[in-house]
Formats: sequence, structure tokens, C-alpha cells
Amino acid sequence: MTHDIALRCRCGTVRGLARDVTRDNGTRGVCYCDDCQAYARYLGSADLLNAFGGSDLYQTMPKRVSFDAGEQLRCVRLSEKGMHRWYVACCRTPVGNTFGAKMPFVGIPVAFWDRAALDAATGEPIAHVQGKFARGDVPAYVHQTWPASLLGRGFRLLGGWALARGWKPSPYFDERGRPRATVQTLAPEERRALA
Repeated sequence: MTHDIALRCRCGTVRGLARDVTRDNGTRGVCYCDDCQAYARYLGSADLLNAFGGSDLYQTMPKRVSFDAGEQLRCVRLSEKGMHRWYVACCRTPVGNTFGAKMPFVGIPVAFWDRAALDAATGEPIAHVQGKFARGDVPAYVHQTWPASLLGRGFRLLGGWALARGWKPSPYFDERGRPRATVQTLAPEERRALA
């Protein structure tokens, strides 16, 4: 059974839809990496993280996601080679993390979801990764890096998404692969200040 789930920023200005959300169609996980933690600090939203500094996300392909942020859409990269991290200006809700216009991948933080509907469709996160960056004594189920089983699952999903040309249409990039918002890249000192 698949689910279409409403997306909504915190203030309700930006709304959208994620289609075909299931445990098998994507990956629900919690990332404890230093970049996810720095991004939450950049947004001024420590509440995006759990008690150990983890960020709960659901990964899918961009063509399953639609929303119209219009003038509200913003994008930041924490470094020159960092992910495109998208958020909305109205309330600074994160709305997706992407690698680029032709990569059929987006990780959407739970803050943009109808949380109850996401929980019903996917259940609990199946992986907790990058625990080496976590705060405090994390539970035993948190992996220090990336478990091989999760990497295998990720490559399998990405392969299917690539065959489906899952990068378009995208709410993050236009048909020519240009970002739908000006991309701000932080200077090294700005990134260090978020550590």
C-alpha cells in the first residue's frame, strides 16, 4: 500500500505533497553528522535534532515531491562541495537536501511532513548513522558510520530512481537543471562558526 502525504512548513505558508511514500519506496533514517547539526544551527532550529543531535529524514526521489514555495525558497551549501540544503524563508523550515540537479535523491527532514502520516506510512527510522558525531552516549543501535546493509539498500534505490529519471520534475531545480533559488555557499569561517 502506498501513501500520498501532505507537506507543510511550520507556519503553513508553503504546502505540498509527497507521493508513494512507503518503507520500501524510500529510506527513513536519522543522521547524526556534523553537517546536519550545523544546518539546524544555521536555521536557528535546534528542535530539528533529537537529544543526541540526530536529524530524522525520509529519502525519496524528487519527482515524487511537489510544492510551490515561490519567493520563499532558499538554498544554502555549507561548503563548496556540500549538499544543497533547501528551506523556506517564511519560517526557516527545511524542505529538502539534494546532491544536484541530476541526482535522483532528496532527503526531506521530518519538520516538513505531516509527522503522524509519515510514521503510519514508514514506521520508525530503519537506520541511525554517523553516530561518531552524536552528542552524549548514544544508544547501541546508532552506527558510528554507515552500515553496509544501508549502503546496499541506498545503491539499489538510487539505481531504480535513476532508471525512472527521478530527478525531474523537481521542486528544487528547473527543467534546465538550474536551482529554483539563489544558492548561498558559506565561507569556511562561517561553517566553522556553526560547529
